[in-house]
Amino acid sequence: MGVNRDGTLKGYSLDVLSNTGAYASHGHSIASAGGNKVAYLYPRCAYAYSSKTCYTNLPSAGAMRGYGAPQVVFAVESMLDDAATALGIDPVEIRLRNAAREGDANPLTGKRIYSAGLPECLEKGRKIFEWEKRRAECQNQQGNLRRGVGVACFSYTSNTWPVGVEIAGARLLMNQDGTINVQSGATEIGQGADTVFSQMVAETVGVPVSDVRVISTQDTDVTPFDPGAFASRQSYVAAPALRSAALLLKEKIIAHAAVMLHQSAMNLTLIKGHIVLVERPEEPLMSLKDLAMDAFYHPERGGQLSAESSIKNHH
Repeated sequence: MGVNRDGTLKGYSLDVLSNTGAYASHGHSIASAGGNKVAYLYPRCAYAYSSKTCYTNLPSAGAMRGYGAPQVVFAVESMLDDAATALGIDPVEIRLRNAAREGDANPLTGKRIYSAGLPECLEKGRKIFEWEKRRAECQNQQGNLRRGVGVACFSYTSNTWPVGVEIAGARLLMNQDGTINVQSGATEIGQGADTVFSQMVAETVGVPVSDVRVISTQDTDVTPFDPGAFASRQSYVAAPALRSAALLLKEKIIAHAAVMLHQSAMNLTLIKGHIVLVERPEEPLMSLKDLAMDAFYHPERGGQLSAESSIKNHH
């Protein structure tokens, strides 16, 4: 790690050895993902990252919360503390001088940072914790047992990009009563994914969330493809596929309503489960239930309105 005398980080490099056990499993992915996740912390400097996966006579490695970030971040934060000590700079201050800000970019991938609250977090934490006071109280201690204070930052990104390209699929079907069934390969394991999915579909289509039912039964024979519930990816990878399908379904609903009402589709939208004119959203023209009944049972037009989407996420 190279740092100017004023605490400005000029560059650092990391060489990582990943113990993957007897089989490949996640060892290589964890090591690579860690390098990408830490890059967002202090992006305004040169950065080099190299990782190797080692086979050992141990159980194979698996994924756990953090997915490579804790190990790599620990090394970087330790080096930054050493630099602060050598230069006589406050550990919080050296992080503030180098922390990511909005508009910075990941030095490995070039992905721009659109939201960065790290400086604000450090400032607020320093004030609430009474950093200067508590740090001063820990100086000049004697004896075998001593008390200290410390600070460290952490960066984490969802999914495994750029190690792997994420894919997700979704299918929406409108029922006879205007409610919407949601099918996804993304599994609800207690993290609230189904709630996010139903809220996103409801908001995108324009119906109450109570009218959206997530069929939380994942079966590769019948549901769209999704690789699994891992890497904090559901809301950022699987949900966009649902939103894409929801936009397609809404387009089909509006098109059917335009035929029924003899209106241009451009003049119509869907709000709270009712078809309305864009210019007069407070005046419902038709309920989604009535539209669904027409789509299902009109002798000449319609059918079950449905939409399906599959996306690849590169972020």
